[in-house]
Amino acid sequence: MKSYFTLETSQKILKYAAVFHALMGLILIFFSAILFNLLTLSPPENVDLWQAVGVGITIIGGGYYLASLDPEEHWLMILVGLFLNVFPLLVFIKSFLIGHLSFQGLFLFLLNNLLWIALFYNILLCLYTAKTLEESEPKKFHDLIKFVRT
Repeated sequence: MKSYFTLETSQKILKYAAVFHALMGLILIFFSAILFNLLTLSPPENVDLWQAVGVGITIIGGGYYLASLDPEEHWLMILVGLFLNVFPLLVFIKSFLIGHLSFQGLFLFLLNNLLWIALFYNILLCLYTAKTLEESEPKKFHDLIKFVRT
């Protein structure tokens, strides 16, 4: 299976993710009520909670930027980003199914999260295949023991 993701592509996507999440976080911090009105969703009852979510999203954006500098070294941040898109998506689907969330809210969340899930998954897959398929000498046993101990 041919992968269209390269290290350079992964770095660009992670930089876009950093900018997107930093901007989205700042919007949630400073303009959360306006954002909900623009999306024609009912305004949040607890604005402080959404502002706290915005702080977390902004911090995650910084993590994506750091990961973009060396994705092979900071693959764990990409994995955390994947989980941070999968698990809230499951919670939103549950909220939709029990009637606490409109389809419009779920649709926007699905669109955003499925995009990042697909991109982060493919970045991790690219990094994994590059690491496992690299052509190098077979490792010596004592090198493998050193690797396991670290």
